[in-house]
Amino acid sequence: MSYAIQWDLLLDDERDFLESVGVELIPSGMRFTRHPTWEEFCWTFAYFFGVRNRTLQEGNHIDFAIGDCLLAGQEYFGEETVDKWAKSFLRLNAMRNHTLGLTGATLIALQMVEEQIKLCCAIVRPRGLRLTLDDFLSPDPSRRKQTLGQLTRALKKSDIFDSTFEDRLTVFVNNRNKFVHNLWVEQARSKEESGLPSEDEMREVHDFLVSLIRETQYVLGIFRGFHYAITGGYATTLGKEPEALTLAQWTRYIPGFKKVLRKQSDK
Repeated sequence: MSYAIQWDLLLDDERDFLESVGVELIPSGMRFTRHPTWEEFCWTFAYFFGVRNRTLQEGNHIDFAIGDCLLAGQEYFGEETVDKWAKSFLRLNAMRNHTLGLTGATLIALQMVEEQIKLCCAIVRPRGLRLTLDDFLSPDPSRRKQTLGQLTRALKKSDIFDSTFEDRLTVFVNNRNKFVHNLWVEQARSKEESGLPSEDEMREVHDFLVSLIRETQYVLGIFRGFHYAITGGYATTLGKEPEALTLAQWTRYIPGFKKVLRKQSDK
């Protein structure tokens, strides 16, 4: 087995940059062919660390290239300066990795709540929404293609929920769209020296994600209560006790669901 560095994991933009600043890539390390600027050194180190994050092979020599880069930086800019910067980079990198993990968890949570809302809509068929239960259960994704915005607008037209929850649902959808489309682009712009967003920016992204996950859990609970209220009614009609259903543990969500119903309606 070869332990040569997997330089093919470099992105095109990264490879172009390294070539432009005179970095020579070798199977078990690297070298600068000219004196880099401070910024060029920092970005070179960051790109090598990116390759390290993408490398799954045990014993791969990417750490040799990182060591070569650090030693060269110490020679060009001084040991104290480079060591201080490297410690800051590692701290920011750990924050970034944690935030990226939280981003994945947020995405999964949003998919779960969107699926739950879609199922409830497929059953109750709110006005203005062409989605049936057969569509929801179909393996054809084109039959299930309804956006979260379309679902929530149809629910509003049906006067199921009170205005307070409708407003909260609107804010939730807007934050969901911000997360999906432009959160990192708009809120994590700084990439000076380390190639990473600043600590303040990453904290803002982290706090936004935590808030969105909490709101996702709240909305999911409301629609689980909605779902149970629907299926519980079907079970009673069939002469079965709702508790016999596999969703019986969702009775805990019923009070929250009833609380946000429009009061002049018994829907």
